[in-house]
Amino acid sequence: MKKLVGLLLVILVSFALYGQKTKLVSGSLGFMKDKPAVFISFTYDNTNVGKMTELDYINKKVIEKNNKYAGEGDEWREQYLHTKTNVNEVYFKHLFGIITKSKGLVIAGKPEDAFVNIIVNVDFLEPGFNAGGFVSKAASVNVTCKFIDLTTGNEVAIATVTNASTDSDVNDNYSVGLKLKECYGKCGKEIAQLVIAQAKL
Repeated sequence: MKKLVGLLLVILVSFALYGQKTKLVSGSLGFMKDKPAVFISFTYDNTNVGKMTELDYINKKVIEKNNKYAGEGDEWREQYLHTKTNVNEVYFKHLFGIITKSKGLVIAGKPEDAFVNIIVNVDFLEPGFNAGGFVSKAASVNVTCKFIDLTTGNEVAIATVTNASTDSDVNDNYSVGLKLKECYGKCGKEIAQLVIAQAKL
């Protein structure tokens, strides 16, 4: 029985690894070899959450929670927006910076101090859920990254990360934000590793 469980875990991990994909869609990142500082910014153009737009998802959650307890939905929305900007995005940058710093590439605090702007558009968010431990779905994130050479203003390359996912043990309480935080972090690591490999840092 233990052997069977172990085999199943190996298969599940293999599927998870296979499912996550990082791809250079267009252009080249070779130009970043002599660009020691990047600025990372985030956009949410046409972002979907599960099967709906992010705006519809937020509005639906706010109404549901306010119907249960007055004001709870409004508090949830504030926490959602705070977590997205001040936790998830920060963690993406944090892990990107940890990986690239040893290669001589650092994150600038302002665009004017950088040579490259990486614009990270979050295309898809899956918060995940855990229905009492019987049915669950992993949190995941898809992003598209545009690389802008700030010395010329030109878009030089585009890269994507799809299905950057956590394990399936997901707490259906988005205000915590920990699962999506890890997904953002995985995206940051994947993009950092792609830059290092492509630019030969």
